[in-house]
Amino acid sequence: MRSKIGLCLVLPILALIFCSTSPGEEYTADYWLEKANNYYNEGSFDISLLSINKSLEIDPTNIEAWMLKGNSFYALDMYKDALDDYNKVIQLNPSDTEAYNAKAKALLKLGNYKDAITSSNKSIEINPLDAEAWTGQGNAFFFMGKYKLALGSYNKSVNLDSSFEETWSARAKIFNLLGYSQEALSASENALSLNPDDAEAWLNRAIALNKMGRFEDARLSSSKSLNNSNNALAWTNKGIALYGLGRNEDALLSYNEGIKINSSDPVAWAGKSMALTEMGMYEEALTSYNTSLELDKSKSDVWTRKAQVLNELAMYEEAIKSSTKAIDINPFDATAWSNKGNAQYNLGKSTDALKSFEKTLEINPLDSAAWHSKGLVFVELGNYRSALDSFDKSTKIDSKNVASWINRGNVLLKLNRSEDAISSYEKALGLDPSSSAALYGKGFALNQTGMHDEALTSYNKAIDLNPSNAAAWYGKGLVLKFLGSMAESGKALAKAEELRYTNSTKKLEEQ
Repeated sequence: MRSKIGLCLVLPILALIFCSTSPGEEYTADYWLEKANNYYNEGSFDISLLSINKSLEIDPTNIEAWMLKGNSFYALDMYKDALDDYNKVIQLNPSDTEAYNAKAKALLKLGNYKDAITSSNKSIEINPLDAEAWTGQGNAFFFMGKYKLALGSYNKSVNLDSSFEETWSARAKIFNLLGYSQEALSASENALSLNPDDAEAWLNRAIALNKMGRFEDARLSSSKSLNNSNNALAWTNKGIALYGLGRNEDALLSYNEGIKINSSDPVAWAGKSMALTEMGMYEEALTSYNTSLELDKSKSDVWTRKAQVLNELAMYEEAIKSSTKAIDINPFDATAWSNKGNAQYNLGKSTDALKSFEKTLEINPLDSAAWHSKGLVFVELGNYRSALDSFDKSTKIDSKNVASWINRGNVLLKLNRSEDAISSYEKALGLDPSSSAALYGKGFALNQTGMHDEALTSYNKAIDLNPSNAAAWYGKGLVLKFLGSMAESGKALAKAEELRYTNSTKKLEEQ
């Protein structure tokens, strides 16, 4: 349809061309071919085709004309027509490597990868030093998913001609797919040294830099790519870079731009979910994760992050299902096991949760958060010594884990080791002076050791930081009662009751 419209539009123009020649000027095949070349170079491919046809009417064996005709059809995305013309060139000259290389490109566009390789191989057979032929072979291997074979072809190409920009970009893409980020970065920079406006090279550079954690450089490279091409993948990689820089709102905007161009990219939807999660927009994040997984159910990390969001939304049964999906895909996903354990813990399934956390720690014994969670399960099971051992391991692995220091203090109180508990709470407060939970725990421990005035000070600080800390109000009431301030004690205890504190059931507050 495109060709017919173009031809209808250019007929009046061609008539003007015919009339513009000087009287007596001969319309030779070369004349029409020169006109065709001029229009082709200007990007007027439809008009070029009309001139080529006039040339071929006069000289149907002109290889240059047939080649130009094929290239014009190729430029118009009319690959079958281009293929016919390249075959005509080969028929006229079976040793024309340019035609075999062009034929390979057309076959790639038509999805005929095996024949594309055959065409490239024929070119290589004729001239083993043809860098373009090796690149064509590599391109076919790439589309067939045979990345290592493709890389071998590209390597031969650049060894023959290091000035072939397309090959450097292709190598960068392959290196990224194979996880060789430094090599991808180097290859993309070689491509950019040949053409600083190569959008694909900038994109490949951004992908490599994101994988290397160089997010600011990746952001700049993504922007460079977008300056030359409004590419969905470039927007997605810009989003990845911005997310890595902690700029979640900007990342969200980038992911949305990518999704506008390509709404079928599961990576963009998953990235959008991550940004939304960091912004505390859990329901919106869940919706995006669901879209990502509808497009691609094979990514364990997406199922894992979905489970984290479900835990945040207190949808624990669904979190277990999502974690199980992740584990089915990748049994060594430590975070998935941990998410499953958290959901089981919150459903009161302590024995199941303990098994999940043990699996997490079997995979990654240096996971401080998992040791902390395992400790909480032991607390639920009443096994305080095992809980203390877990919290000790958590704090040894990560001495800045505030929650573990607080819960370590709580367990030490259960074991009647109040002075050690005070030390643990002070560790927590050294890391986070605004922790109401640590101040309450410290107050409780100080009261147990008979340091009532100090306990009262600690309770007051806890209440100042969190006026809804019912346990701190209750502890304050008891201390005031002991100190003989009955009226003030009554007020504090009444406040604790108002906040629904019940001493018989309330456990030490956990962070």
